[in-house]
Amino acid sequence: MIKLLLRRGANSSLSDWSLLVLALAVRAGDKDIVELLLKKKAQVNCRLNVVRHASLIPLHIACGCLSSNVIDIAQQLLEHEAHINAESLPSDQEYLSLADPSVIDIHRINGSVPHGRTPLHIVCTREATEDTLSLVRLLLEHHANPNALCNGRTSPSLAITLGNERLVDLLINHETTDPSTSLGLRNGKVLCTILSTVQESQWTYAKRLELVCKESIKRNLFNLYFICILN
Repeated sequence: MIKLLLRRGANSSLSDWSLLVLALAVRAGDKDIVELLLKKKAQVNCRLNVVRHASLIPLHIACGCLSSNVIDIAQQLLEHEAHINAESLPSDQEYLSLADPSVIDIHRINGSVPHGRTPLHIVCTREATEDTLSLVRLLLEHHANPNALCNGRTSPSLAITLGNERLVDLLINHETTDPSTSLGLRNGKVLCTILSTVQESQWTYAKRLELVCKESIKRNLFNLYFICILN
């Protein structure tokens, strides 16, 4: 039916519903329909409904999709020039539930520059399966920014907060990741996240110390611990 409608001139980017056709195919994990729609010039960076879907693009949807086809679909979107660092509509609530309530200053949000979620932010909140790791590698290969901020969180700090050890190792060891990135909202730097007492249930003391010491030495961040305390 979809092929028939497209052959008869249906506009693959036109919809009066909040989810556009390409986004529906991506969410369904149907890589064949995704490929067909892209060949028919569906807008790869079309923005979804602002109110219901926070201006996400299909690549955001793919990064949250649990289909076994997610890697292929993300690759298809990127080959058609999906915006790798596209931001969703900024929200003053996103990721704040993951913050350490003893240090975060909610009142600083109003005075900060708002940023939305990137595709890499979204994939870093997934369970660290092989598909998740492969998807992160794919995004990084296409120059996803691991230092992009959203309400005091970067992709590595999200992975740390959620206890995804393999994902943290992948991100922290990437050449473009800066563990000294300031998170704002009194969250300190990226690696300060792992020093928070909130992380004690997610990370052993030995692993926390190993990660901080290794990165401090490798990147000459000898004052990192003091930076974390002062921030």
